[in-house]
Amino acid sequence: MAATHPYDRARRGGAYYALVAAFLTFLAFLFPIEWLVGDDVEALDYVLAAAWLAFPVAGYLDVRGIRGMEDVDWTPKTWLWTLGFAVPIFNASAAFPYLLRRHEKVERRTSWSFWWRISAAAAAFLFLATMTALFVEDYLMMDSELVVQVFDEVIAVALLASTVLTPAAVRYDVAYVKGNYSWQPDTWLWTFGAAVWFLNIFVVLGYVAKRSPDSEYSRIDSDAADDEPEEKSMESRDSGDSGVEWGSWDDSQDDVRRESTVDEASGVDGVKPTLSVDDLESRWWYWPAFTVALSVLFVGVGSYVVYQHVVAGAGGFRLVFQWINLLILLAFVGLFSLYAIYRDAAAIKQTDSNWKPFWEGYLIAGVFLSPVVASLVYLVQRHRHLGEP
Repeated sequence: MAATHPYDRARRGGAYYALVAAFLTFLAFLFPIEWLVGDDVEALDYVLAAAWLAFPVAGYLDVRGIRGMEDVDWTPKTWLWTLGFAVPIFNASAAFPYLLRRHEKVERRTSWSFWWRISAAAAAFLFLATMTALFVEDYLMMDSELVVQVFDEVIAVALLASTVLTPAAVRYDVAYVKGNYSWQPDTWLWTFGAAVWFLNIFVVLGYVAKRSPDSEYSRIDSDAADDEPEEKSMESRDSGDSGVEWGSWDDSQDDVRRESTVDEASGVDGVKPTLSVDDLESRWWYWPAFTVALSVLFVGVGSYVVYQHVVAGAGGFRLVFQWINLLILLAFVGLFSLYAIYRDAAAIKQTDSNWKPFWEGYLIAGVFLSPVVASLVYLVQRHRHLGEP
């Protein structure tokens, strides 16, 4: 049974309440409704300006206060959070995970196993908002100015949540999983994927499928899933339990844990054993495969856009905008696929396979030709030598 601890609300100072007030004000007045006109809009501008100014100041003071608490198992980076609070519009996206994390580590004083559900909710909100807007505006043809404005604002809120909340929730949950289960997911692979708009819908879906104890594809230990591990508190850390700080956006502790853990890619005294190619569990090739699939979709949508504008003469700006978003997504995924090729090639070289991929060549091809070309050639070669994909 998980340990329970009373909330310590006495740790909420003036900076905390100022930050909460700025956050709530921003959420309430960021997207004004059409009927706010005249003096109301002018007054609203002053309110938003005051909230923007209060964000970084209150956030800085609150972070410094937390760092001064010796019995708190969290050392947030001052410059990182202050920078997030200072960026207009995106400061609300940074404040949400910060306040949740503060509640967890400062008031609850325990590690929270709920982060993966938060990431799932944020990704689901983005997906449902986008699909609903497309269905109502394009299929039902309800494209009045008010309907378009409402859906645009809802999608904007979903995108703001995806900017910081989704990757932060995934990263915090990855750290929790590493500290309590045998599954050791790659921190930055999942965090980066959860930070890219629209791509994070699929990334979070994959993570939840592996993270949920009830999922068919769960990587969580069955015994541990039946009995949730006891949440680590300050009391357990002081009594000798090896608590690990994972709330400061720093992977140094993950590296320490990796050095002390013998897994399939490392041996005793740093000697790496030769694995059978049948035991290869690398899934980094998913990224090059996704790059190729996304490029095919990009070409298909582009052809449809050209047809609508040139042949039919009925193209709209919304379709072009979606095509541009697809291009941006393809650029992000394509660049990351080069890193994925490097990681997958490194894993293959640790096996007894006769194929030893020259990842430097794929990197050069990806930079000077296209990540799509490098990904396609790599997948073909991988299939020839390993039979996968």
